[in-house]
Amino acid sequence: MVSQYNEEKIQALIQNDKIIRNKLKIRSVVTNAQAYIAITESGRSFADYVWQFVDGQPIQNARQTLEEIPSETERSRRMSRQLKKDGFKFVGPTICYAFMQASGMVNDHVTDCFCYEEIKQGEDKMNRINLVTVGVEDMSRSLTFYKAIGFQTPETGKNPPIVFFDNEGSKLELFPLKELAKDIAPSAPPARSRGSFSGITFACNMKSKAEVDAMMTRVEKAGGKVVKPPQDVFWGGYSGYFRDPDGYYWELAYAADWQFDDQNMLIIKKE
Repeated sequence: MVSQYNEEKIQALIQNDKIIRNKLKIRSVVTNAQAYIAITESGRSFADYVWQFVDGQPIQNARQTLEEIPSETERSRRMSRQLKKDGFKFVGPTICYAFMQASGMVNDHVTDCFCYEEIKQGEDKMNRINLVTVGVEDMSRSLTFYKAIGFQTPETGKNPPIVFFDNEGSKLELFPLKELAKDIAPSAPPARSRGSFSGITFACNMKSKAEVDAMMTRVEKAGGKVVKPPQDVFWGGYSGYFRDPDGYYWELAYAADWQFDDQNMLIIKKE
């Protein structure tokens, strides 16, 4: 075992021209092996030991360029201090940060690297909304309304038990209101007062004021109720609200500085 290398073995390694013959580094390999064993013999795994410096979860950065990647961070400095305290050698903050990157503790791939999303998607997270379910009182009426304002679905029936729309981004689902309440709590379904404000709104972000106006007109013709006509608003954009046949509130909004991805989803930029 490396931890048991004696002076004779160390001197032999120093004479070995097939490795980097730095006396201090060679000795540190033996010292570090001994420190590693001391940690594991204390009842801790080395994995738990090092992952404590990122709170047990990979840090997902969003570097745009290689120049943004630091050589060390406060976390790597803390790791370095603790390793040195526990007897390790050649464990400065730069080496520790390189270890964090190589072991997956930190995702420092630039965002346009093919590895970035692959690594990021492997993380357990809930940073998305896959499906929005709207409980409706009259499936036929609501299906007709949403199709009239542009939502697309392969559903051909007039009064199906459930509808999924094949829209861009998060998907929209229609489900009978009473059945949805039972799905949440069969023995005590939550009550909902039709037309009351639940504290949740839906939004569709548009790419021009004209688009907002045109869609609001389309909504009204389809049977939606315009609650707030499109207008310039305090946050610098252009916005209006309507209510669908079941009383759910939707906002149609536009801002000049908004950018969209290839799914027509708003790009949220870091400040």
